[in-house]
Amino acid sequence: MDALLTQHASLIAASGIAPDVAEARGYRSVTLKNELARLGFSQSQRLVPTLLIPVHTVHGNVGTYQHRPDTPRIVKGKSLKYETPSGSRMVLDVPPAARQWLVSATGRRTVPQVFVGERTIGGYEELRALDEAGELAAIVGGS
Repeated sequence: MDALLTQHASLIAASGIAPDVAEARGYRSVTLKNELARLGFSQSQRLVPTLLIPVHTVHGNVGTYQHRPDTPRIVKGKSLKYETPSGSRMVLDVPPAARQWLVSATGRRTVPQVFVGERTIGGYEELRALDEAGELAAIVGGS
C-alpha cells in the first residue's frame, strides 16, 4: 500500500475505518497535482495534499475516485469536503469486502440484491414474484 500521510491515517482512524479496510479499498495520500490531473480532476480540484478514495463498481474495478483535500475549496460559501472528477458519472460504491460477502451470502455477482433484515430476497425478478404472489408485504412487516 502507498504510504498514508500522518493526517490521513488519523482521519481514517477517526472515521472508524480499520487500517486493513482502508488498505483493501486502496486509500492513499496524494501530494502531486499532476496525479489528480491524470485521474480526471479539473485544475480547481487539484488540491494537495489529499486523501484519495477509490470508488469500486459492482464488477470489482475502480469506477472513479473521490478525494478529501486537507484544505477544501469554498464553493458558494460552503466548504466542499470531497471532490469528484469533473464530468464523472455516479458509481455505486461496492468495496472489495462487501462484494465478497454478497457473493458468499447470495451466490450471485449481480445487483440489485434485496435483503430484509438478515434474509436474502434476491434480485428484481424474485422481488416482483413475491409481490405478485402477495407475500412481499408480510415479509417486510406490512399487512
